[in-house]
Amino acid sequence: MWREIPIRDNLRTQYEKCWQMAVGTILDNSFDIATMDKDSGYIRTTWNEGIVVLGGNWLYRVQISLKFVYAPVDSATNTNAPPPLDKVRVQATGEISEVKKGQIKVAPVAAVM
Repeated sequence: MWREIPIRDNLRTQYEKCWQMAVGTILDNSFDIATMDKDSGYIRTTWNEGIVVLGGNWLYRVQISLKFVYAPVDSATNTNAPPPLDKVRVQATGEISEVKKGQIKVAPVAAVM
């Protein structure tokens, strides 16, 4: 499931700044980028995996995808300027697994967000 985050009005025409903020946020939160296409505004991370100990050993893995969406353009306006950004679609997918007595029990968690 994708969630949508609106772009602030003062950033809608600043694609480069929005792109750099998205990439920086992903990297600042310890994700590595698997696929990135700046022209289409799409980013997908590699799986971020780890272990949490809460009454047992739980393995987790999370993957994030981002897609920029443009605002509709008035066809009567004849300009070469790129359309303004409207929103960012975000999807967080993951799964958790519990390790008990050497066996892993997987509990998928689709669209964590």
